[in-house]
Amino acid sequence: MQPEWERLLIELQAALQDCLRLPPDDPLKIIECCFIKSDQYWMKVKNEVGNYVFPSPEAEIHFFKHLKPAFTSEVEYYNLLYHVEIFKPVSAEDLRSFWLREQQRLDDFIREHEAFYRYYKEGRTSKDGQYFIRANNQPVRLSEAKIYDRDTNATTGYDHLITSILALEKFNAYVKEKLEAL
Repeated sequence: MQPEWERLLIELQAALQDCLRLPPDDPLKIIECCFIKSDQYWMKVKNEVGNYVFPSPEAEIHFFKHLKPAFTSEVEYYNLLYHVEIFKPVSAEDLRSFWLREQQRLDDFIREHEAFYRYYKEGRTSKDGQYFIRANNQPVRLSEAKIYDRDTNATTGYDHLITSILALEKFNAYVKEKLEAL
């Protein structure tokens, strides 16, 4: 029986909407709620996938290329939001330069991972077996390792890159809104 990860993803999206409906007077409380929900749902999935034997390479590729990043990108996104909300400066002049620096995160990531970024954004599949099958796992560089990816049975050498793409694109939109509001 295949786990119901798609159903859990829908539940996560509903839980995030509940968090986003909290009173807007405390943005950190909203961000914390979203982070906690995202992490809880990812932990449920991670605990199942660690020992799960996929019925086919295509099913494993689908999970690590699409489903896992849908969960973990939310964890990463709300972690980024928490970081900027805690460390953003108070003065308007400093705030503008702060948000401009934060806007560079996505560009920096793309520059560092240009070949993979193009591969993913162009919808290519020729290397999916190499990138998204656990048996072909390549160690993740320590500088790119995420706390939620310590279990090597629940990760591949490349799914974290899709997680970062999704989280940084969402984060970039958030930063753009903040810049436009200045």
